[in-house]
Amino acid sequence: FRSHHRIASFLAGVAALANDRRALRGVALWTIGMQLSRLAGTVAAVYAFGLPHPLLAALVILPALDLAGAVPLTPGSFGIGGGAVAVALASRGIGMADALATGLAIQAVETLVSVTCGSLGLAYLMQPSERVARTAARVAVVGGSAVLAALVGLVVFDLF
Repeated sequence: FRSHHRIASFLAGVAALANDRRALRGVALWTIGMQLSRLAGTVAAVYAFGLPHPLLAALVILPALDLAGAVPLTPGSFGIGGGAVAVALASRGIGMADALATGLAIQAVETLVSVTCGSLGLAYLMQPSERVARTAARVAVVGGSAVLAALVGLVVFDLF
């Protein structure tokens, strides 16, 4: 197989994490933080659209997005993920128009965040220095704050 070096590299990474408990804890905490952030963002978006039971809806939406992204048919699975969210919400009694709007909005926000974070990561990897790392961290904090402020504004001022 042509992918033996990839499998070997993956297994070497797993072995390195197994041998270094501090690195394993760091990876686990970042992963948990990422999933909790996705959950909080999805709850905020569902709440902003005025759908009932935002936490329950978010717990239905996130697996639907993950399943839709498992086999990408379009770049970023755009459209497919929104449709999967719409079907998942419609199965919970949400109207199809509201479900589709929610799905497309959530997918658009996730795509924007992924592109931004990926670009910052690429910039960091291309120029590994303390200055780039500091700048990337600042941009991430400012971007996250802006998204949070926008979501709070949408909810507080009932713009939907």
